[in-house]
Amino acid sequence: MNEFDLKQLNFIGENDSFSFGCTCCGACCRHREDILLSAYDLWRIAGYLHKSIEEIVDVYCRVYIGNSSHLPVVNIEPKGMHATCPFLIRNKCTIHIVKPQVCAIFPLGRISTEDTGETKYFLQSIDCGDKTQTYTLKKWLAKSGITEDSHECLSHWRKLLNSLFEVAKIINDFSDTGKKACYNAIFSAMYLGYVIEKPFLPQIKERQKTMADLSKKLCEMAKYRTDS
Repeated sequence: MNEFDLKQLNFIGENDSFSFGCTCCGACCRHREDILLSAYDLWRIAGYLHKSIEEIVDVYCRVYIGNSSHLPVVNIEPKGMHATCPFLIRNKCTIHIVKPQVCAIFPLGRISTEDTGETKYFLQSIDCGDKTQTYTLKKWLAKSGITEDSHECLSHWRKLLNSLFEVAKIINDFSDTGKKACYNAIFSAMYLGYVIEKPFLPQIKERQKTMADLSKKLCEMAKYRTDS
């Protein structure tokens, strides 16, 4: 998102208020191909449905390489002529308790600043919902189940992504065969192999540190080859 786009966003602070109440119309679950999932989202959904993360990805998701990040991206794959979320049945979210965080905070959106990694929230322009109900950002996040633990999980997920951005640039110079092998390895490291029965936070912390160390080594090797 460029600077011009950022200036158009209606950012809100912790105690700023807005009016919205979900009427279960299902509008936010249709014609959407931008519901991206973090490993934390996948871990929660898999645990709730008693499936492996691999099964969730295979059945409900699409995997591709991001245009800007050059990293593997997982999003929910909509179904049918109305591009409906596969978890929406009779206008009800069947995974409401563990819905992706991007869905949970709707009608808010969020971004992270590149310099500090700070999470900033903004109010999206929408036509649905009950406008008689008013919430502050703080109360809406609490109602949406965005806890301190989930904030910390998200923070380490971002750190993991940040550690891989430079690696993605290096991989971009590989042959097609080399790229595919590396992307498969990165995809597994980012999204797969989390133990559903164990807390997510210690797992993402360990994985983030491992990937940061690996990224540093790969970048040093690439620099050495360039300098030579």
